[in-house]
Amino acid sequence: MEFEKRQVSLTESLIGIEDIANQIKRDGHAPDTIIAIAKGGLIPARFLAKHLNIREIYSIGIKFYSDVGETMRVPKVYQDLPRTIRGSTALICDDILDSGDSIRVAMEEAVEAGCSKIITCSLHYKPRSKYKPNYLYEEIDNNIWIEYDWE
Repeated sequence: MEFEKRQVSLTESLIGIEDIANQIKRDGHAPDTIIAIAKGGLIPARFLAKHLNIREIYSIGIKFYSDVGETMRVPKVYQDLPRTIRGSTALICDDILDSGDSIRVAMEEAVEAGCSKIITCSLHYKPRSKYKPNYLYEEIDNNIWIEYDWE
């Protein structure tokens, strides 16, 4: 499949992050923990933590892409979540949901770690994804490959 590359600036990403934070606040959700899906979700998670006044950020390392547009059959968890998140309300954050497999794995791991409630967010979302996040900034075409300034 041929991909159209789209550069997303840090400024645009920050606008999207603020939009997601406002959506979460408007709905009355109050996560006390953010779980960033590494590597893409690390930067958005840090800024969401600031907007939502969350002090605890954890990360889960999930490898799914081997190259642009090339996915592995099964996502690989290379960094586990700590069990100290037991009982927390977690916001799982990623930069983009393409297949939805990474966030699905992160949600399963968060449940296993004992999170009592999970909500999800992503800056960008492709309609072919098997999972739609609770909060997103922008839905994009399936054939677009996003390149963020932090990559």
